[in-house]
Amino acid sequence: MLLRKLALLDEWTAERRRAAAFYAEELDGVGDLVLPPVPVGSEPVWHLYPVCTEQPVPLQDALRVRGIGTGRHYPEPPCLSEAYSSLGHRRGEFPVADRVADQNVTLPMFPGITDEQLAAVVDAMRGFFGSH
Repeated sequence: MLLRKLALLDEWTAERRRAAAFYAEELDGVGDLVLPPVPVGSEPVWHLYPVCTEQPVPLQDALRVRGIGTGRHYPEPPCLSEAYSSLGHRRGEFPVADRVADQNVTLPMFPGITDEQLAAVVDAMRGFFGSH
């Protein structure tokens, strides 16, 4: 099955990049959103499209009402996960990781996402931030 999917990888990557470019252009400056940075010289494949906001749960709720699913990938900092529990880290030791974990929302991102679906996400997000 994976060998069949491998043949589609370049096409799927192009579709994800197109979707990410749309989000980046259309969501720039919306509310308090912090969009994912793209380091110079990198070419992300956009497995996920995470954004940060101080209102992640209300944003997710507003999108869910409009039929738009989101995620909270890595809702706890990795340093606090069970895998690293033997190190004894506590919340506050890595404030950037804490903030990202607390504020992240992952937007819909998949091969085949349509222009209409992308526009619906952006419209819902603009509506949310316009009312908050």
